[in-house]
Amino acid sequence: LNDEAKLEMARALADRVLAEGGGSTREQLIHAFRLCLTRRPTEAELERLMAFHQQQEAHYRAQPEMAARLLRGESAKAPASTRAAWTLVANVLLNLDEALTKQ
Repeated sequence: LNDEAKLEMARALADRVLAEGGGSTREQLIHAFRLCLTRRPTEAELERLMAFHQQQEAHYRAQPEMAARLLRGESAKAPASTRAAWTLVANVLLNLDEALTKQ
């Protein structure tokens, strides 16, 4: 689930969320969740995603070379640490059972 094609999709979703998702991380998470799962996240889901996003943002801010490697050196309007964190959040959402299996 971490092959290059999946990561490319996650990078594209991250860029879309940053462009369309609103001004706050909370709004962006809700937007990303709705794009992937066609429903709003519960408060518990939102809290977990917020914590994960914050953890990843701090990690990539401290290790910019890892962010550049994840992003393949692409440049964008958002800082690399922000894009890298959103890429991992997008990867999590895209890999959820609910996203992979429609019933």
